[in-house]
Amino acid sequence: MKKTKISCLAGGILLLFLILLATLRETEPIGRYVRIPGFCYHDILPEDKIPKDKRGDADPWTISVEDFEKDLLYLLRRGYTPISTKDYVSNSYKGGRIPEKAFIITIDDGNKSNLLYVLPIIEKYKVPATFCLIGDRIQLKADEEALKNPYAKFMTEEEIRELARSPLTDFASHSNKMHHQLIESSEIDRQGIIKKEEESLEEYREALLNDIVPFKTRIEDLTGKDCIAFTFPFGEVDVQSLPILKEAGFKINYALRNSMIYYHGFEGEIQNQPRFIRKNNYSTKEFLCDLAGIK
Repeated sequence: MKKTKISCLAGGILLLFLILLATLRETEPIGRYVRIPGFCYHDILPEDKIPKDKRGDADPWTISVEDFEKDLLYLLRRGYTPISTKDYVSNSYKGGRIPEKAFIITIDDGNKSNLLYVLPIIEKYKVPATFCLIGDRIQLKADEEALKNPYAKFMTEEEIRELARSPLTDFASHSNKMHHQLIESSEIDRQGIIKKEEESLEEYREALLNDIVPFKTRIEDLTGKDCIAFTFPFGEVDVQSLPILKEAGFKINYALRNSMIYYHGFEGEIQNQPRFIRKNNYSTKEFLCDLAGIK
């Protein structure tokens, strides 16, 4: 009789444990521990318009329109679901649901190709994309004089407004005037947003906020959409910038690192999120299958 009571008690405890476990699983977000590939593109042009150097080698940061479309088809035909940065952020902060096979498209620098060639393709396949803009490269007008300057390949304010009309587009800051390398000229005294050695932390904070806060507002005014993402120039992350970016109102930051985003399905900050870097020297298979591991 005593053994029977003990067995019944053990059985009851086990049953209660299984019920509790089932309840937790029902409330657990579907997206817990989902690996999400984020992809970083730059310029996307017709094959015959891709810049080449003196040796005839194609610009490594510019891929063909055909290859961009092949990339999207590769993902979609394997059951992957495109999600926007906005949806990823919203779900991450609220512990929401993310599709088991999701992916994110981001496109850096604000080239005119965003409107001319990228928009028709993402609208064709209903794929949202985040366009990362650089403040000092946005053209105020598209007249003959403007086309003579070295930044003529970047979008005008009106072109950005037109791109923003699509519900598939959202916009990130790629900095206002900090997307420069030290080697560019003697006038450049900072590599991207990296803190200078001689700067105090407060001086760095002031310099960074002076660059990113007004430009965040400018993006929102131009597009009519919240600018919640910051993309590190050259993918170079200074960890001292992270609390400053949060102070400025950014909810997510993208870097450049060939690695998956890990979505944990619970409320938390999303900083320094990796992206696979798409270059011209990859085929679709080499980029998505061999590099990103998407079979």
